[in-house]
Amino acid sequence: MSHKLRLTLLVSAVVGLVLAATFTSVVVAYVRLEERTTDAQIGEILADYRAEVQKRSPEEAMQEVIRGRRAAAIGFFDKEGRKLGQAGPFAVPHAVGRGTLESRGEEYVGVRYLSEDFAEGRIVVAVNRKVAREQAQGLTLLLALVWIPLTLLGGAVGWVTVSRTFQPLIDMTTEAGRLSGAPGQARLAVPDDPEFGQLARALNAFLERIEHGVVAHERFIGDAAHELRTPLTILRGKLETALLRPRRTEEYEALLRQLLAESRRLSDLVETLLMSHQSPVMEAEPFDGAPVVSAALDRWWSLYRDKGVELAADVESAALLALPLELDRVADNLLSNALRHAPAGSTVGLRFGPDGDWARLTVSDEGPGVPEGLEERVFDRFYRTDPGRSRELGGFGIGLAMCKRLVEGRGGQIRAVRNEGKGTTFHAAWPTQGG
Repeated sequence: MSHKLRLTLLVSAVVGLVLAATFTSVVVAYVRLEERTTDAQIGEILADYRAEVQKRSPEEAMQEVIRGRRAAAIGFFDKEGRKLGQAGPFAVPHAVGRGTLESRGEEYVGVRYLSEDFAEGRIVVAVNRKVAREQAQGLTLLLALVWIPLTLLGGAVGWVTVSRTFQPLIDMTTEAGRLSGAPGQARLAVPDDPEFGQLARALNAFLERIEHGVVAHERFIGDAAHELRTPLTILRGKLETALLRPRRTEEYEALLRQLLAESRRLSDLVETLLMSHQSPVMEAEPFDGAPVVSAALDRWWSLYRDKGVELAADVESAALLALPLELDRVADNLLSNALRHAPAGSTVGLRFGPDGDWARLTVSDEGPGVPEGLEERVFDRFYRTDPGRSRELGGFGIGLAMCKRLVEGRGGQIRAVRNEGKGTTFHAAWPTQGG
């Protein structure tokens, strides 16, 4: 059952129940009003009788007060209930008090009465409510007949209302089906309706994230294919060349060193891919990170010197909750990123040390800097601030994403900040102990 039909049936049921309750209240109110009117008429007859019996005999007084009142009758009974006289179009039953007769024969059904002690007997005034009861039954039947079309009308109005309410969603569904085969950058039209407009904006944001993911993965396929093709081609070519003829031991040793360098590049690429995809899962104990950072600096001194970039370092002892390999990878990637963007003649600053309850690693360069508003995007996998930068400049586009996972996986924080002058400063901080 569709939501439109379900909601239409619900609206019809609610309308039907409300109408039924309203019509029942109308009938009950009509019956009670008629009873009050009848009681007022009975009281008026009794009052007239008391006044007339002062002027004439009881029989004449009864005839006088009943004249013109075709639905009323009056009777006089002795103390034992024997009828001594009556006036009116129907026989007055002997009854005490006030009420409505329901079971004293067909002619008494619905008769409303009131008795009052008078002189040596009892006066009983009765009003036949047969016509009023028939009118109440007719009103009930009429309302029942009206109830059916009104309920159907309520259902029809509900169907139209629900259809118009769901129309923006139906339009979005149709448009989504049309856009499924459209090229990238296709987005849903945002309706003016607040609720469905919010849904459309959320779906467009979702589509945008999917598109970014598709673009990133397409870029990854190209980057990974290129990065893997080069060392694999070199490995294959050198091996095929080596097998063409017998060689001296020195030649084989040189070849093996070249193959080892290419295999290390492949290993680094695979390790970086794995670490950028997974969060830390191994338990870690606090350790002093200064030796790890110093070792990373030792690996990069010569590369910085060859490019003409000064590397200024300030390393202090500071305990952090992580694995030494994780700190090594973060420091290595931040130093690699800084060297990639730092121009010759500039300075890259590194500082590692305690900062309250944190151990903080800071790397600052004097390069072009992260474009404003993209400080968070640089930590996306395969994201490059310069899409035109060639792969030959180094990097797989996943180093900073790996840093983010490694740092935040240990409860730390990492962020990129644009320097006031030029360049970017990366801050990575780890807790000194478990929370």
